[in-house]
Amino acid sequence: MWGAHLEGADVRSILPLTSKATTIGIGPPLITDLSKVQSLTQAQLDTMYGDSLTSIPKHLTRPEHWPDVYTIEHDTNLETEPVRAQPFVFLSYATEDREWIADLRNSLQAEGINIWWDQDILLGQDWRTEIDKHLEASHAVLTCWSEQSVSSKSVAEEASNAQSTNKLVHVRFSDIKLPFGFAGTQHLDLFSTDRFNQSTNWKRLISALRFHLDPPDTEEAAKIFSHDSPVEGEVRQGGKLGFADRPKGVDPIAPDPEDLEQRVSTQIENINDIVDDLSEARINWNTGPLIKSLSRYKAMLQRVPLSWHAPNDRILRIQSVLKDEDLCAALDSYLLDGINLIITRHYDMAPRLRPVQLPPDPDDEIPPAPPVSVTPDDDDELRDAAQNVAAEIRRGIDAGIIDSDIGDSFNELAEDFDEIAEMPAVTDEQRDKKASALRRTVTSSALYLGTVFTTITATVIANALSDPVAATRLYEMLKPWFEFFLRFF
Repeated sequence: MWGAHLEGADVRSILPLTSKATTIGIGPPLITDLSKVQSLTQAQLDTMYGDSLTSIPKHLTRPEHWPDVYTIEHDTNLETEPVRAQPFVFLSYATEDREWIADLRNSLQAEGINIWWDQDILLGQDWRTEIDKHLEASHAVLTCWSEQSVSSKSVAEEASNAQSTNKLVHVRFSDIKLPFGFAGTQHLDLFSTDRFNQSTNWKRLISALRFHLDPPDTEEAAKIFSHDSPVEGEVRQGGKLGFADRPKGVDPIAPDPEDLEQRVSTQIENINDIVDDLSEARINWNTGPLIKSLSRYKAMLQRVPLSWHAPNDRILRIQSVLKDEDLCAALDSYLLDGINLIITRHYDMAPRLRPVQLPPDPDDEIPPAPPVSVTPDDDDELRDAAQNVAAEIRRGIDAGIIDSDIGDSFNELAEDFDEIAEMPAVTDEQRDKKASALRRTVTSSALYLGTVFTTITATVIANALSDPVAATRLYEMLKPWFEFFLRFF
């Protein structure tokens, strides 16, 4: 046998012992003998998985990561080894990536994340049986997308299984296009060479895995989503609860009310012109969603008081609509340039309107919100939930404890879910587009609901709302719907 054929091979020994290798066994161990393998190099040996009993050529050094079998516990019946009792993450990856995946595994375990991967399968165990058993028993499946894994059938199957059971957490480790079918589950990107560190996305990955391994209760989840929300709750005159841009009470970097007013007025005029032109143009494509998004953006600019988060959310949705290459191809350059100008001028208003964003607190103990996972088939159930939430918020407005801007926000979300439910989902591309739209809207719903929850809790304790009893009742009515949305995280 030649050494090149053994790169990455598992050459560990089997010890048929009752409990530990220090006890008397049942017959001799099964030892892998590599001592006469021709042309085996140290570099090849270092990629392999062996132990202290594996025999190697005299001129080579035993790799440090090969364990001493006399310190390892073994089960006498390897075929029926029980799945580990503690919640764990199933690590899904392409075999070609094993070397750096081992670094990822070590980094995750250093964070206290319990990991299972195929290298935990012992010699003598059936590989397929162990994979299926641990995939089913896992609390989360971490799929590692790379140039190799996107073409791996087994990785795609494991990711699909995880997504169907709401256990998928997936990460891109290079700038590749994900396989169709996974747009509904928000992914994270870890491209940099020092990716296994304290970067924002690394923290989000750790938070997402912990969210699956040890799910927080409703109150803790509300704090997490509220902390990540673009808005904060505030009590206004008359004891009503409203939304304020985050961070509350912080001025924009260059406030100028007169200039802002002029910019808003110009923006509204441009929107009116573009909407009129889109309505009159003979375009061989459905421009309805684009016209509706532009009209809603205009409505957000006309709110009093004017905020940053509401119109910015609409701009993000306009940008999402423009990702449709067929739509952009159908629009003439005049219309497309006009829409892009509206987007540019929106962000030009940020120094006048958006509060200065504070740097992250390194001592902040609240983790970031986890990524969302939905499928196009969830659309009707989500639409019904959004309508129920909007109805409860309207009751809060009628009771005098919720201000109209919060009602507008949840009405907008309900309308978004209505539109998404009407999107076609026949082809893979259509299903991915619909799943992406659902993902954004479910995330916004959870962030806003988390903010309402934490603010009601704080203000009831402080007796700051006009009717604490009605606020508590609203909290209890919204709670099952917030918990419903949490199912998708």
